[in-house]
Amino acid sequence: MNLLNLIETLRRNLKSVLLGCYAVLVLVVAADAWRLLSGHGHAAAAEHATGFWAAFYHIAETVPVFWTLFGFLGCVLLVVVSKTIGHVFVSKEENFYDE
Repeated sequence: MNLLNLIETLRRNLKSVLLGCYAVLVLVVAADAWRLLSGHGHAAAAEHATGFWAAFYHIAETVPVFWTLFGFLGCVLLVVVSKTIGHVFVSKEENFYDE
């Protein structure tokens, strides 16, 4: 199966693909919450560290689903910044090469 056929198949089944992605996201959030609430989410190294970043890391480890949301928002920010850079610096006007 070549890449074009795969893309067309995903486009035809877009609702199923989105539903699957949402299901995986819910499972990841639930697994992260379970890990934290069951007591398996504490890092031994961070408990003995001192300073601002150590305190931030300790707070982040105690907030349920923090790292899941942090990763998701980081990806969204990366896409938005990349698209903005592409529109501002890379794209040209439609008649750019005609002039």
